[in-house]
Amino acid sequence: MSESPPTDTGGDDRKPAPAENWFGSLFSRQLPRSTALLLIAGAATLSVLAAWLQISRQTPQKRQIDPQAAWVEMADRVKALKSAGRYGEAIKAAETAVRLAEQAYGPDHPAMAESLNELGQQMVAQSRFEGVERMYQRSLAIQSRLTGSESPEAAHVANNLAQFYEKLGRFEEAGGLYERTLAIYRKAPGGDQEANVALALNNIACLEDTLGNHEDAARIHRQALAIREQLFGPADIATAESYGNLAANARERGDLEAAERDQRRALSVRERTVGPTHPLTASSLSGLARLMVARKEIAAADPIALGALAIQRKAYGLGHTASAATLETLALIRGEQGEFETARRYAEQALASRLKANGPKHPRTADTMDAIAMLFVRLDASEKSKPVEGQPSDRDAAVRLLEKASEIRAAVIGPAHPKTIASLRSLAELYKKADRKDDAAKVETRISDALAASEKNPK
Repeated sequence: MSESPPTDTGGDDRKPAPAENWFGSLFSRQLPRSTALLLIAGAATLSVLAAWLQISRQTPQKRQIDPQAAWVEMADRVKALKSAGRYGEAIKAAETAVRLAEQAYGPDHPAMAESLNELGQQMVAQSRFEGVERMYQRSLAIQSRLTGSESPEAAHVANNLAQFYEKLGRFEEAGGLYERTLAIYRKAPGGDQEANVALALNNIACLEDTLGNHEDAARIHRQALAIREQLFGPADIATAESYGNLAANARERGDLEAAERDQRRALSVRERTVGPTHPLTASSLSGLARLMVARKEIAAADPIALGALAIQRKAYGLGHTASAATLETLALIRGEQGEFETARRYAEQALASRLKANGPKHPRTADTMDAIAMLFVRLDASEKSKPVEGQPSDRDAAVRLLEKASEIRAAVIGPAHPKTIASLRSLAELYKKADRKDDAAKVETRISDALAASEKNPK
Protein backbone atom coordinates (compact mmCIF):
# COMPACT_ATOMS: atom_id res chain seq x y z
CA MET A 1 0.00 0.00 0.00
CA SER A 2 1.41 3.45 -0.93
CA GLU A 3 1.99 6.10 1.71
CA SER A 4 0.14 9.45 1.76
CA PRO A 5 2.30 12.57 1.35
CA PRO A 6 3.53 13.81 4.76
CA THR A 7 1.75 16.90 6.10
CA ASP A 8 3.31 20.11 7.47
CA THR A 9 3.34 19.94 11.33
CA GLY A 10 4.59 23.52 11.90
CA GLY A 11 7.92 22.74 13.65
CA ASP A 12 11.62 22.47 12.72
CA ASP A 13 11.32 18.71 12.42
CA ARG A 14 8.52 18.90 9.96
CA LYS A 15 8.91 17.07 6.69
CA PRO A 16 8.79 19.14 3.52
CA ALA A 17 6.02 18.53 1.12
CA PRO A 18 6.93 16.75 -2.10
CA ALA A 19 8.99 19.06 -4.30
CA GLU A 20 6.61 18.86 -7.22
CA ASN A 21 3.63 20.15 -5.22
CA TRP A 22 5.58 22.92 -3.50
CA PHE A 23 7.13 24.22 -6.75
CA GLY A 24 3.89 23.80 -8.57
CA SER A 25 1.88 25.83 -6.10
CA LEU A 26 4.49 28.58 -5.95
CA PHE A 27 4.83 28.90 -9.71
CA SER A 28 1.13 28.71 -10.34
CA ARG A 29 0.70 31.79 -8.13
CA GLN A 30 3.71 33.91 -9.21
CA LEU A 31 5.02 32.85 -12.68
CA PRO A 32 3.64 32.24 -16.16
CA ARG A 33 2.80 28.60 -16.72
CA SER A 34 5.48 28.07 -19.47
CA THR A 35 8.23 29.41 -17.22
CA ALA A 36 7.02 27.30 -14.35
CA LEU A 37 7.11 24.17 -16.48
CA LEU A 38 10.69 24.89 -17.56
CA LEU A 39 11.81 25.35 -13.98
CA ILE A 40 10.00 22.20 -12.93
CA ALA A 41 11.82 20.24 -15.66
CA GLY A 42 15.11 21.73 -14.56
CA ALA A 43 14.46 20.78 -10.97
CA ALA A 44 13.61 17.23 -12.03
CA THR A 45 16.88 17.00 -13.99
CA LEU A 46 18.83 18.18 -10.96
CA SER A 47 17.04 15.58 -8.87
CA VAL A 48 18.02 12.82 -11.32
CA LEU A 49 21.65 14.01 -11.37
CA ALA A 50 21.78 14.03 -7.58
CA ALA A 51 20.42 10.49 -7.48
CA TRP A 52 22.98 9.38 -10.08
CA LEU A 53 25.84 10.93 -8.11
CA GLN A 54 24.66 9.14 -4.99
CA ILE A 55 24.58 5.81 -6.85
CA SER A 56 28.00 6.41 -8.42
CA ARG A 57 29.51 6.97 -4.97
CA GLN A 58 28.17 3.60 -3.88
CA THR A 59 29.12 1.72 -7.09
CA PRO A 60 32.77 0.96 -6.25
CA GLN A 61 31.70 -0.80 -3.07
CA LYS A 62 28.97 -2.78 -4.82
CA ARG A 63 31.24 -3.74 -7.78
CA GLN A 64 34.22 -4.93 -5.77
CA ILE A 65 35.35 -8.20 -7.36
CA ASP A 66 35.76 -11.27 -5.22
CA PRO A 67 39.31 -12.56 -6.00
CA GLN A 68 38.25 -16.18 -5.64
CA ALA A 69 35.32 -15.71 -8.01
CA ALA A 70 37.64 -13.92 -10.44
CA TRP A 71 40.04 -16.86 -10.39
CA VAL A 72 37.25 -19.37 -11.02
CA GLU A 73 36.01 -17.30 -13.94
CA MET A 74 39.52 -17.01 -15.43
CA ALA A 75 40.26 -20.71 -14.96
CA ASP A 76 37.05 -21.54 -16.83
CA ARG A 77 38.05 -19.11 -19.56
CA VAL A 78 41.39 -20.86 -20.01
CA LYS A 79 39.64 -24.19 -20.51
CA ALA A 80 37.15 -22.70 -22.96
CA LEU A 81 39.90 -21.07 -25.04
CA LYS A 82 41.90 -24.28 -25.06
CA SER A 83 38.88 -26.31 -26.17
CA ALA A 84 38.29 -23.81 -28.98
CA GLY A 85 41.91 -24.12 -30.16
CA ARG A 86 42.65 -20.45 -29.36
CA TYR A 87 45.98 -21.27 -27.77
CA GLY A 88 47.58 -17.83 -27.94
CA GLU A 89 44.70 -16.32 -25.98
CA ALA A 90 44.71 -19.29 -23.61
CA ILE A 91 48.29 -18.57 -22.56
CA LYS A 92 47.44 -14.98 -21.63
CA ALA A 93 44.39 -16.12 -19.69
CA ALA A 94 46.45 -18.81 -17.92
CA GLU A 95 49.05 -16.23 -16.90
CA THR A 96 46.27 -14.09 -15.44
CA ALA A 97 44.84 -17.13 -13.63
CA VAL A 98 48.19 -17.72 -11.90
CA ARG A 99 48.25 -14.13 -10.63
CA LEU A 100 44.64 -14.34 -9.45
CA ALA A 101 45.23 -17.67 -7.70
CA GLU A 102 48.09 -16.22 -5.69
CA GLN A 103 46.06 -13.13 -4.78
CA ALA A 104 42.97 -15.11 -3.81
CA TYR A 105 44.46 -18.16 -2.11
CA GLY A 106 48.18 -17.67 -1.54
CA PRO A 107 51.21 -19.48 -2.98
CA ASP A 108 50.57 -22.97 -1.57
CA HIS A 109 46.92 -23.61 -2.41
CA PRO A 110 45.56 -26.27 -4.80
CA ALA A 111 44.28 -23.43 -7.01
CA MET A 112 47.87 -22.25 -7.41
CA ALA A 113 49.02 -25.77 -8.31
CA GLU A 114 46.22 -26.10 -10.84
CA SER A 115 46.98 -22.72 -12.41
CA LEU A 116 50.72 -23.39 -12.72
CA ASN A 117 50.02 -26.79 -14.25
CA GLU A 118 47.62 -25.27 -16.78
CA LEU A 119 50.01 -22.48 -17.74
CA GLY A 120 52.77 -25.03 -18.26
CA GLN A 121 50.53 -27.03 -20.59
CA GLN A 122 49.64 -23.97 -22.64
CA MET A 123 53.26 -22.91 -22.99
CA VAL A 124 54.40 -26.38 -24.07
CA ALA A 125 51.55 -26.49 -26.61
CA GLN A 126 53.04 -23.33 -28.12
CA SER A 127 56.64 -24.66 -27.95
CA ARG A 128 57.51 -22.00 -25.37
CA PHE A 129 59.68 -23.81 -22.84
CA GLU A 130 61.38 -21.13 -20.73
CA GLY A 131 60.40 -21.48 -17.08
CA VAL A 132 58.05 -24.40 -17.71
CA GLU A 133 60.04 -26.97 -15.74
CA ARG A 134 60.02 -24.70 -12.70
CA MET A 135 56.24 -24.22 -13.01
CA TYR A 136 55.58 -27.94 -13.15
CA GLN A 137 57.95 -28.71 -10.28
CA ARG A 138 56.32 -26.08 -8.10
CA SER A 139 52.86 -27.37 -8.98
CA LEU A 140 53.95 -30.94 -8.26
CA ALA A 141 55.43 -29.93 -4.90
CA ILE A 142 52.17 -28.23 -3.85
CA GLN A 143 50.00 -31.17 -4.94
CA SER A 144 52.30 -33.73 -3.31
CA ARG A 145 52.26 -31.82 -0.03
CA LEU A 146 48.48 -31.35 0.00
CA THR A 147 47.18 -34.59 -1.54
CA GLY A 148 50.18 -36.93 -1.32
CA SER A 149 52.84 -37.82 -3.89
CA GLU A 150 50.85 -40.89 -4.94
CA SER A 151 47.60 -39.05 -5.55
CA PRO A 152 45.98 -38.72 -8.99
CA GLU A 153 46.30 -34.94 -8.67
CA ALA A 154 50.06 -35.23 -8.33
CA ALA A 155 50.13 -37.78 -11.15
CA HIS A 156 48.39 -35.32 -13.51
CA VAL A 157 51.20 -32.82 -13.01
CA ALA A 158 53.89 -35.51 -13.29
CA ASN A 159 52.35 -36.64 -16.59
CA ASN A 160 52.58 -33.12 -18.01
CA LEU A 161 56.15 -32.74 -16.77
CA ALA A 162 56.97 -36.00 -18.57
CA GLN A 163 55.53 -34.66 -21.83
CA PHE A 164 57.68 -31.56 -21.41
CA TYR A 165 60.79 -33.72 -20.92
CA GLU A 166 59.89 -35.77 -24.00
CA LYS A 167 59.63 -32.61 -26.11
CA LEU A 168 63.13 -31.62 -25.00
CA GLY A 169 64.60 -35.05 -25.68
CA ARG A 170 65.03 -35.95 -21.99
CA PHE A 171 63.63 -39.40 -22.64
CA GLU A 172 64.87 -41.27 -19.59
CA GLU A 173 63.25 -38.76 -17.25
CA ALA A 174 60.08 -38.74 -19.34
CA GLY A 175 59.83 -42.53 -19.35
CA GLY A 176 60.31 -42.76 -15.59
CA LEU A 177 57.55 -40.24 -14.93
CA TYR A 178 55.16 -41.90 -17.39
CA GLU A 179 55.61 -45.26 -15.67
CA ARG A 180 55.11 -43.62 -12.27
CA THR A 181 51.87 -41.97 -13.34
CA LEU A 182 50.58 -45.21 -14.85
CA ALA A 183 51.22 -47.03 -11.57
CA ILE A 184 49.41 -44.32 -9.59
CA TYR A 185 46.42 -44.29 -11.93
CA ARG A 186 46.09 -48.07 -11.86
CA LYS A 187 45.71 -48.21 -8.09
CA ALA A 188 43.70 -45.00 -7.65
CA PRO A 189 40.00 -45.38 -6.83
CA GLY A 190 37.31 -43.36 -8.56
CA GLY A 191 35.39 -43.04 -11.77
CA ASP A 192 38.27 -41.52 -13.74
CA GLN A 193 40.67 -44.37 -13.08
CA GLU A 194 40.35 -46.14 -16.44
CA ALA A 195 40.39 -42.91 -18.43
CA ASN A 196 43.60 -41.87 -16.68
CA VAL A 197 45.15 -45.30 -17.31
CA ALA A 198 44.36 -44.90 -21.01
CA LEU A 199 45.97 -41.45 -20.99
CA ALA A 200 49.16 -42.80 -19.41
CA LEU A 201 49.30 -45.74 -21.84
CA ASN A 202 48.81 -43.37 -24.77
CA ASN A 203 51.74 -41.23 -23.65
CA ILE A 204 54.01 -44.22 -23.09
CA ALA A 205 53.16 -45.49 -26.58
CA CYS A 206 53.95 -42.08 -28.12
CA LEU A 207 57.32 -42.08 -26.36
CA GLU A 208 58.06 -45.54 -27.76
CA ASP A 209 57.19 -44.24 -31.24
CA THR A 210 59.56 -41.30 -30.77
CA LEU A 211 62.32 -43.72 -29.80
CA GLY A 212 61.64 -45.83 -32.89
CA ASN A 213 60.16 -48.81 -31.03
CA HIS A 214 57.11 -48.99 -33.27
CA GLU A 215 56.03 -52.57 -32.62
CA ASP A 216 55.98 -52.02 -28.86
CA ALA A 217 54.24 -48.71 -29.39
CA ALA A 218 51.52 -50.29 -31.54
CA ARG A 219 50.70 -52.83 -28.84
CA ILE A 220 50.38 -50.12 -26.15
CA HIS A 221 48.39 -47.80 -28.45
CA ARG A 222 45.87 -50.61 -28.95
CA GLN A 223 45.52 -51.06 -25.18
CA ALA A 224 44.77 -47.34 -24.79
CA LEU A 225 42.32 -47.42 -27.68
CA ALA A 226 40.44 -50.42 -26.29
CA ILE A 227 39.90 -48.63 -22.97
CA ARG A 228 38.77 -45.42 -24.63
CA GLU A 229 36.38 -47.14 -27.00
CA GLN A 230 34.82 -49.01 -24.08
CA LEU A 231 34.56 -45.89 -21.90
CA PHE A 232 33.64 -43.24 -24.43
CA GLY A 233 32.71 -44.98 -27.66
CA PRO A 234 34.29 -44.54 -31.11
CA ALA A 235 33.05 -40.95 -31.64
CA ASP A 236 34.78 -39.30 -28.68
CA ILE A 237 37.66 -36.81 -28.95
CA ALA A 238 39.89 -38.93 -26.69
CA THR A 239 39.25 -41.98 -28.87
CA ALA A 240 40.12 -39.88 -31.92
CA GLU A 241 43.51 -39.16 -30.37
CA SER A 242 44.22 -42.89 -30.21
CA TYR A 243 43.08 -43.35 -33.81
CA GLY A 244 45.46 -40.60 -34.93
CA ASN A 245 48.39 -42.00 -32.97
CA LEU A 246 47.77 -45.50 -34.33
CA ALA A 247 47.68 -44.04 -37.85
CA ALA A 248 51.08 -42.39 -37.39
CA ASN A 249 52.44 -45.61 -35.93
CA ALA A 250 51.09 -47.69 -38.85
CA ARG A 251 52.72 -45.34 -41.36
CA GLU A 252 56.06 -45.80 -39.60
CA ARG A 253 55.60 -49.57 -39.82
CA GLY A 254 54.76 -49.33 -43.52
CA ASP A 255 51.12 -50.38 -43.14
CA LEU A 256 49.63 -47.58 -45.24
CA GLU A 257 46.19 -49.16 -45.50
CA ALA A 258 45.75 -49.31 -41.72
CA ALA A 259 47.25 -45.84 -41.41
CA GLU A 260 44.71 -44.32 -43.78
CA ARG A 261 41.79 -46.13 -42.13
CA ASP A 262 42.70 -44.86 -38.66
CA GLN A 263 43.58 -41.37 -39.85
CA ARG A 264 40.22 -40.98 -41.55
CA ARG A 265 38.49 -42.18 -38.39
CA ALA A 266 40.35 -39.57 -36.34
CA LEU A 267 39.55 -36.86 -38.89
CA SER A 268 35.85 -37.72 -38.97
CA VAL A 269 35.50 -37.60 -35.19
CA ARG A 270 37.44 -34.36 -34.86
CA GLU A 271 35.48 -32.61 -37.58
CA ARG A 272 32.24 -33.50 -35.79
CA THR A 273 33.37 -32.77 -32.22
CA VAL A 274 35.68 -29.75 -32.41
CA GLY A 275 34.97 -28.50 -35.93
CA PRO A 276 36.77 -28.35 -39.29
CA THR A 277 39.10 -25.46 -38.38
CA HIS A 278 40.36 -26.70 -35.01
CA PRO A 279 44.11 -27.45 -34.64
CA LEU A 280 43.33 -31.07 -33.74
CA THR A 281 41.46 -31.43 -37.02
CA ALA A 282 44.42 -29.85 -38.79
CA SER A 283 46.68 -32.51 -37.26
CA SER A 284 44.52 -35.23 -38.83
CA LEU A 285 44.52 -33.40 -42.18
CA SER A 286 48.31 -33.13 -42.06
CA GLY A 287 48.66 -36.84 -41.29
CA LEU A 288 46.32 -37.73 -44.13
CA ALA A 289 48.27 -35.56 -46.57
CA ARG A 290 51.52 -37.27 -45.57
CA LEU A 291 49.94 -40.66 -46.22
CA MET A 292 48.85 -39.53 -49.67
CA VAL A 293 52.42 -38.44 -50.44
CA ALA A 294 53.61 -41.91 -49.44
CA ARG A 295 51.01 -43.33 -51.84
CA LYS A 296 52.14 -40.86 -54.57
CA GLU A 297 48.69 -39.20 -54.55
CA ILE A 298 50.34 -35.81 -54.85
CA ALA A 299 47.49 -33.80 -56.41
CA ALA A 300 45.06 -34.91 -53.70
CA ALA A 301 47.57 -34.28 -50.90
CA ASP A 302 48.36 -30.70 -51.90
CA PRO A 303 45.13 -28.86 -50.90
CA ILE A 304 44.77 -30.96 -47.75
CA ALA A 305 48.27 -30.02 -46.56
CA LEU A 306 47.73 -26.35 -47.40
CA GLY A 307 44.47 -26.33 -45.44
CA ALA A 308 46.15 -27.91 -42.44
CA LEU A 309 49.00 -25.40 -42.53
CA ALA A 310 46.61 -22.43 -42.63
CA ILE A 311 44.89 -23.64 -39.45
CA GLN A 312 48.18 -24.42 -37.70
CA ARG A 313 49.76 -21.09 -38.55
CA LYS A 314 46.81 -19.29 -37.02
CA ALA A 315 46.86 -21.44 -33.88
CA TYR A 316 50.58 -21.96 -33.30
CA GLY A 317 52.73 -20.01 -35.73
CA LEU A 318 55.56 -21.79 -37.53
CA GLY A 319 57.74 -22.86 -34.61
CA HIS A 320 55.64 -25.83 -33.60
CA THR A 321 55.83 -29.60 -34.03
CA ALA A 322 52.54 -29.73 -35.95
CA SER A 323 53.59 -26.92 -38.30
CA ALA A 324 56.98 -28.57 -38.87
CA ALA A 325 55.38 -31.83 -39.97
CA THR A 326 53.02 -30.09 -42.40
CA LEU A 327 55.77 -27.89 -43.86
CA GLU A 328 57.85 -31.02 -44.37
CA THR A 329 54.98 -32.65 -46.24
CA LEU A 330 54.50 -29.56 -48.43
CA ALA A 331 58.23 -29.55 -49.25
CA LEU A 332 57.93 -33.14 -50.50
CA ILE A 333 54.79 -32.27 -52.50
CA ARG A 334 56.47 -29.32 -54.20
CA GLY A 335 59.48 -31.46 -55.00
CA GLU A 336 57.25 -34.04 -56.67
CA GLN A 337 55.54 -31.26 -58.63
CA GLY A 338 58.85 -29.87 -59.87
CA GLU A 339 58.46 -26.58 -57.97
CA PHE A 340 61.99 -26.74 -56.65
CA GLU A 341 62.40 -23.24 -55.25
CA THR A 342 59.15 -23.53 -53.31
CA ALA A 343 60.21 -26.99 -52.14
CA ARG A 344 63.47 -25.57 -50.77
CA ARG A 345 61.64 -22.76 -49.00
CA TYR A 346 59.21 -25.15 -47.32
CA ALA A 347 62.10 -27.44 -46.37
CA GLU A 348 63.98 -24.60 -44.71
CA GLN A 349 60.87 -23.54 -42.78
CA ALA A 350 60.21 -27.14 -41.73
CA LEU A 351 63.69 -27.59 -40.34
CA ALA A 352 63.63 -24.22 -38.56
CA SER A 353 60.27 -25.09 -36.97
CA ARG A 354 61.46 -28.52 -35.92
CA LEU A 355 64.61 -27.13 -34.34
CA LYS A 356 62.56 -24.58 -32.41
CA ALA A 357 60.01 -27.15 -31.30
CA ASN A 358 62.29 -30.08 -30.42
CA GLY A 359 65.88 -28.87 -30.47
CA PRO A 360 68.93 -30.12 -32.39
CA LYS A 361 69.26 -33.56 -30.75
CA HIS A 362 65.74 -34.95 -30.92
CA PRO A 363 64.74 -38.00 -33.03
CA ARG A 364 61.90 -35.98 -34.58
CA THR A 365 64.47 -33.44 -35.73
CA ALA A 366 66.47 -36.29 -37.23
CA ASP A 367 63.35 -37.52 -39.05
CA THR A 368 62.85 -34.08 -40.59
CA MET A 369 66.53 -33.83 -41.54
CA ASP A 370 66.39 -37.24 -43.19
CA ALA A 371 63.23 -36.42 -45.19
CA ILE A 372 64.63 -33.10 -46.38
CA ALA A 373 67.95 -34.74 -47.28
CA MET A 374 66.12 -37.19 -49.53
CA LEU A 375 64.31 -34.25 -51.12
CA PHE A 376 67.65 -32.56 -51.83
CA VAL A 377 68.97 -35.79 -53.34
CA ARG A 378 66.05 -35.72 -55.77
CA LEU A 379 66.62 -32.06 -56.53
CA ASP A 380 70.30 -32.75 -57.17
CA ALA A 381 69.39 -35.42 -59.70
CA SER A 382 67.03 -33.11 -61.59
CA GLU A 383 68.36 -31.07 -64.48
CA LYS A 384 65.73 -28.41 -63.81
CA SER A 385 66.87 -27.76 -60.24
CA LYS A 386 69.28 -24.86 -59.80
CA PRO A 387 70.77 -24.22 -56.34
CA VAL A 388 70.77 -20.66 -55.05
CA GLU A 389 74.00 -18.86 -55.91
CA GLY A 390 76.37 -18.70 -52.96
CA GLN A 391 74.60 -21.55 -51.20
CA PRO A 392 75.81 -25.16 -50.93
CA SER A 393 74.69 -27.54 -53.66
CA ASP A 394 71.70 -29.77 -53.02
CA ARG A 395 74.02 -32.74 -52.69
CA ASP A 396 76.23 -31.00 -50.13
CA ALA A 397 73.16 -29.92 -48.18
CA ALA A 398 71.86 -33.51 -48.20
CA VAL A 399 75.22 -34.81 -46.97
CA ARG A 400 75.28 -32.45 -44.01
CA LEU A 401 71.70 -33.28 -43.07
CA LEU A 402 72.31 -37.03 -43.23
CA GLU A 403 75.50 -36.72 -41.19
CA LYS A 404 73.59 -34.93 -38.47
CA ALA A 405 70.52 -37.20 -38.68
CA SER A 406 72.62 -40.37 -38.37
CA GLU A 407 74.51 -38.86 -35.43
CA ILE A 408 71.28 -38.04 -33.57
CA ARG A 409 69.74 -41.42 -34.29
CA ALA A 410 72.82 -43.36 -33.23
CA ALA A 411 72.94 -41.47 -29.93
CA VAL A 412 69.24 -41.66 -29.08
CA ILE A 413 67.69 -44.74 -30.68
CA GLY A 414 70.85 -46.75 -31.17
CA PRO A 415 73.56 -47.32 -33.81
CA ALA A 416 71.88 -50.47 -35.14
CA HIS A 417 68.33 -49.15 -35.29
CA PRO A 418 66.84 -49.49 -38.79
CA LYS A 419 66.42 -45.72 -39.05
CA THR A 420 70.05 -45.12 -38.13
CA ILE A 421 71.22 -47.73 -40.63
CA ALA A 422 68.99 -46.20 -43.33
CA SER A 423 70.53 -42.75 -42.78
CA LEU A 424 74.05 -44.18 -42.89
CA ARG A 425 73.39 -46.10 -46.10
CA SER A 426 72.01 -43.01 -47.81
CA LEU A 427 75.03 -41.06 -46.60
CA ALA A 428 77.46 -43.67 -47.96
CA GLU A 429 75.77 -43.45 -51.37
CA LEU A 430 76.11 -39.69 -51.43
CA TYR A 431 79.78 -39.92 -50.50
CA LYS A 432 80.32 -42.26 -53.43
CA LYS A 433 78.56 -39.88 -55.84
CA ALA A 434 80.79 -37.07 -54.58
CA ASP A 435 83.86 -39.30 -55.12
CA ARG A 436 84.53 -39.38 -51.38
CA LYS A 437 85.38 -43.06 -51.38
CA ASP A 438 87.26 -43.09 -48.09
CA ASP A 439 84.35 -41.45 -46.29
CA ALA A 440 81.94 -43.94 -47.87
CA ALA A 441 84.11 -46.84 -46.73
CA LYS A 442 84.17 -45.53 -43.15
CA VAL A 443 80.39 -45.27 -43.09
CA GLU A 444 79.99 -48.79 -44.46
CA THR A 445 82.32 -50.05 -41.74
CA ARG A 446 80.18 -48.28 -39.13
CA ILE A 447 77.13 -50.06 -40.50
CA SER A 448 78.79 -53.47 -40.41
CA ASP A 449 80.13 -52.97 -36.89
CA ALA A 450 76.78 -51.76 -35.57
CA LEU A 451 74.86 -54.69 -37.06
CA ALA A 452 77.42 -57.21 -35.83
CA ALA A 453 77.29 -55.81 -32.32
CA SER A 454 73.50 -55.91 -32.41
CA GLU A 455 73.50 -59.57 -33.38
CA LYS A 456 75.85 -60.42 -30.52
CA ASN A 457 73.86 -58.45 -27.98
CA PRO A 458 70.20 -58.46 -29.04
CA LYS A 459 67.75 -56.66 -26.77
